[in-house]
Amino acid sequence: MGARREGRARVTRVEMVNIGAQNYVVAGRVVAVLGSGTAPIRRVIRDGKERGLLLDVSQHRELRSLIVLDDGHMVASFLPPAQVIRRLAEPADSLEELDADE
Repeated sequence: MGARREGRARVTRVEMVNIGAQNYVVAGRVVAVLGSGTAPIRRVIRDGKERGLLLDVSQHRELRSLIVLDDGHMVASFLPPAQVIRRLAEPADSLEELDADE
């Protein structure tokens, strides 16, 4: 008999985080959450747009945070950085959380 296991696939749990307007990112891929109010960050956002690395999920609302992923992609959100960080701390709680205007 042996320790042979046939037909069993290893399942990896992926935690998703609501980053506003029912848009989600994989929590484990987030490397930084930045406020968007400074000129250097606005330049990073502009560069990300030009290079095709920016996903803007702000839905035409004021951009408040920039979420940087481990592959260099960036996600622009209308949520303030503190709220994104709180949601990252408790990913499961954010899944059903609605934003103020939803």
